[in-house]
Amino acid sequence: MNGLSNKQAFKNITKYTEEMKEKMHASGAGLVIMKENKIVYEWYSGTHHFEMGARNIDRSSQFNVYSTRVTYVGLAAAIAVFEGCLNLEDKISDYFNELDKEVLGETTVRHLITRCTGLKIKNEQVQRVFDLGTNIEGKRPDLLAKIVKQATGKTVNQILGASGCACLVIPQFNVVAVRMYNSLYTYENKNFDYIQDIQTFGNLVVKEIKLQQ
Repeated sequence: MNGLSNKQAFKNITKYTEEMKEKMHASGAGLVIMKENKIVYEWYSGTHHFEMGARNIDRSSQFNVYSTRVTYVGLAAAIAVFEGCLNLEDKISDYFNELDKEVLGETTVRHLITRCTGLKIKNEQVQRVFDLGTNIEGKRPDLLAKIVKQATGKTVNQILGASGCACLVIPQFNVVAVRMYNSLYTYENKNFDYIQDIQTFGNLVVKEIKLQQ
């Protein structure tokens, strides 16, 4: 159940999630925000598909989730940051001595997590294919897992998905925000800015949480 009595709570993140549902051509969406292990807000919109008679989205609806390994690696990285073992501003050159430090340049763990390093790394060879933070690239949970292992001394048993889903862990506020869409066409929209979307979603969640404190 919604743990907030204020009906205006989280209205901005709800509005944004609804807008992105339309932009992603999704028939349905769900949003759940947890703070200190309690659900403080949940919202559902649309239907399971676009055909007549489709069931409405609710808390029992199931969504396709891709790249689950990425979710676990990302969670491990978030825990490492929370426990002070890892800093998002660490240069990845500190963790990959075998790669050309000049090419790696100012690339940080944050760039790796947000998929905008601009690097192509294969067989201990690295080359820059675009400038930092200017484009989106494929996921590299393998690289992040290596960094987590070096930073913590522990291995990872391996969420950002192609369906537009996102899972944000915000240790500073003990908050987890999960956004689900049933879109299969997110990246067919050439005007869709993945980086801006995730940044906006995260910023709005933090803003709304601060308003409730």
